[in-house]
Amino acid sequence: MRDAENRSKDSGQFISLWELFGQIGQAETAIVYEAAGYLVSAPEADLTGINDIRSRDASGVILPLDMGARLQLLSQLRLFADQGTLFDADGTPNDDAQPLFERIGFYVEDIYPFLLRHDVAVVRPDEMDSDSRRFPDGRHVPGWIRAYDGKAWISHYRATTILIAGTSDAGVQSPAYDDVFWKWKAAVTDGVERTEIAATTISGKQMLLHTDIRSWCARHGYAWPLEAPAAELVAVAADETSAGGARASEPGITPRPLQQQAFQEQEILRVLAELGHDPLSLRKSPAGQPGVKAEVRKTLNWQGSTTFDKAWERLRRNKEIADAR
Repeated sequence: MRDAENRSKDSGQFISLWELFGQIGQAETAIVYEAAGYLVSAPEADLTGINDIRSRDASGVILPLDMGARLQLLSQLRLFADQGTLFDADGTPNDDAQPLFERIGFYVEDIYPFLLRHDVAVVRPDEMDSDSRRFPDGRHVPGWIRAYDGKAWISHYRATTILIAGTSDAGVQSPAYDDVFWKWKAAVTDGVERTEIAATTISGKQMLLHTDIRSWCARHGYAWPLEAPAAELVAVAADETSAGGARASEPGITPRPLQQQAFQEQEILRVLAELGHDPLSLRKSPAGQPGVKAEVRKTLNWQGSTTFDKAWERLRRNKEIADAR
């Protein structure tokens, strides 16, 4: 009944990308450009999501975008997620991101289910009265967590964030949040390695058996606010997974976006490999000719005057790239 009421309430509602960044950031403990990374990772993994993109003009009229505009927007979203800004034609950072992303968005009834299918959490402003469930300390259990009720498998990452949400560290922001996240991730990993929590791989991501997570939490005294599915449903899910790998009905799982610098470094290493260069033995170019670094820079064509150079130097400092001897 509540799902039907929510669908009726959502019908026709428009939400801008900028509003979504805030709602995702609240759930994922991310600042605005990191939240954009979560958002853009979903349509990048499943391009059908860009079909639902709409624009809203100054008079409030909501219209679909043509395919070229959708793909351009996807590129701008990725740029903003990676570098925290958009750029003028001459490579100068500008303040156009918020005005642009306030004009573009989705119908609520399209985007919220799509993000859930791709494991992107959203704190909805209208969710507070929809469920009376509470953590042991009395705090409301948000809707982005309740969305995982009854699911047979939950991603390792999502299980970790749900566990954090039930602790006093729930409101901690980055960079302190990163330490909290890795601590809880290590605890969950230990549970998997001790075979207390069954794990499998679905859509390339490690997924954990919900009933085992709940039992593990009960043994260790950790708060787990979700209901696990019935045992017989779990058995069916396990059989289907082991027989055919990822089930056809299983949603794609979107990984936690890389931090901005880590993504930049990974992109440089990726391009080096694609161009056939050994990153630990980079050849020197003949005098007067562009070298490997220039070749990679041209291929990536990043905006901003120093972004590439800084990422390249970090890789050198970490001994992930080196010149041939």
